[in-house]
Amino acid sequence: MIKPKMKPILFSTPMVQAILREENPKTNTRRVILPQPVLEPWDGTPGMWKWKDCQWMDGGLGMPQSGVDDYAPCRPGDVLWVRETWYLETHYGAHSYVYRASSPDYPVDVGVGQHGWRPSIFMPKAAARIFLQVADVRVERVQEITDDDALNEGIPDNGWFPMDKVYCPRCQGEGLIGALDPDSLGFMEIDCPDCIRPSQRFANLWNNLNAKRGYGWDKNPWVWVYAFRRIEKEEAYREAS
Repeated sequence: MIKPKMKPILFSTPMVQAILREENPKTNTRRVILPQPVLEPWDGTPGMWKWKDCQWMDGGLGMPQSGVDDYAPCRPGDVLWVRETWYLETHYGAHSYVYRASSPDYPVDVGVGQHGWRPSIFMPKAAARIFLQVADVRVERVQEITDDDALNEGIPDNGWFPMDKVYCPRCQGEGLIGALDPDSLGFMEIDCPDCIRPSQRFANLWNNLNAKRGYGWDKNPWVWVYAFRRIEKEEAYREAS
């Protein structure tokens, strides 16, 4: 049996907030497969997607689940420590970590130490507060995502979602959705054809994170789909020790 490993994983601030959400938290993440599989059609037979020394039948997976586990960067049982946007607060020799997802208005430009929010890529392991254990891994193309899958990805449900350009630049830029709900300030009822479904909101989020890298929604890249559960720090170190 292969021993579980502890590995870092980057999440944007909206996705960290989705993981921390008490109701319907984020339990899945999709990551681009690198390098991407290449289609190599055979004469008289369906095309085969080749990736490293694996092959997938065109239109369906030809690689068994065991093969997915063999080649996936993260396997079931592995523990992921989340890198997020952070800040190190220092005062008279003492220090503490502040996280943008939980304290977006924290005055990081005052006090002693490094000023300004620090990018997640530079977050040290010692600052990690969120630990995720991989429960399942599968392979698919990103456009195969369903509305239910999108909800598992942390996209808010019930016709309401935070007004953030990552979910729909059109709404954020042009105000094309309904009036503010007086009982839920900061949220708006969805009325935009570009983001009315959870899968559409996920597509907008995907483009915000991946289009500039060349793996936009329109490219329909192959992705690793990781299902995970959140665990406490003590359990994380015990599982991967």
